[in-house]
Amino acid sequence: MTVNIGILQSAGPDPVELQQRQQEARRRAQAKRHVLQQQARPPRTPDPVEGRQHVDVQTELYLEELSDRVEEADVECQTDAFLDRPPSPLFIPAKTGVDCETQILEGEVTLFYYFISLFVLNGTYDTPHCGTIIYMESC
Repeated sequence: MTVNIGILQSAGPDPVELQQRQQEARRRAQAKRHVLQQQARPPRTPDPVEGRQHVDVQTELYLEELSDRVEEADVECQTDAFLDRPPSPLFIPAKTGVDCETQILEGEVTLFYYFISLFVLNGTYDTPHCGTIIYMESC
């Protein structure tokens, strides 16, 4: 009787191979971080040749004097003493529109109240005197 003994493979990945993949991923991430840091820095100017020096120069259209000290100036002023305020003039609004008058003769007010009482007691708008009442009110 012969027995074949084979190498059994596990269902998961090899632990050594998994560790190598993780190290490779870390190395790639570190290299990418290094490249991004280099790109973020402004380019450096090489050191000056012996006997010369670097100097900051303005390149704008208009030159302005640069200094560490801000210019300042003191200014003084004197106000007048408070004076008593004169009284405000009386406000009278300007007239607008047309003035109108109504003349009420003796006995007309009593007649007006008589028609109003008829109107209120009857509660109708069909009374023959209704036009007279409105005419008297609108004058």
